[in-house]
Amino acid sequence: MAIVKTEILSAIQARLVGDATLIAIVPVANIGNRLPQDTSYPHLRYQIDGSNLGVKSETAYDITLQIDFWSDYKGSKEVLQIEDALENALDGTPLTIASADCFGTSFESFDSLLEPDGEIYRGTAVFQLLYGAL
Repeated sequence: MAIVKTEILSAIQARLVGDATLIAIVPVANIGNRLPQDTSYPHLRYQIDGSNLGVKSETAYDITLQIDFWSDYKGSKEVLQIEDALENALDGTPLTIASADCFGTSFESFDSLLEPDGEIYRGTAVFQLLYGAL
């Protein structure tokens, strides 16, 4: 049976909006796979990269999750708080889906920068998800 990628997106959404620390910083309505262009700050958007949906073996899949987030807080403090909340919510904790077993979620990298407008900070966190097909 193949992994259903929309199940992974749903599991990510459920984990993020269910994390009290994260939603204390980022409103639930500002977390998603797709957000309106005029979404207020802070907000975060996540995606799984289909080109990185690599088959590790006949039954194991390695999936890259990228989470981008933006803040208009003066300074990088809020972006760093969001990154900490994401790492605590996801690192080492499997994301359960019906079509596969998750063996683990691991934090890979974090980067932040001040956008060219000099007002908005952007962060990017990357996680690896390892699934085994049922």
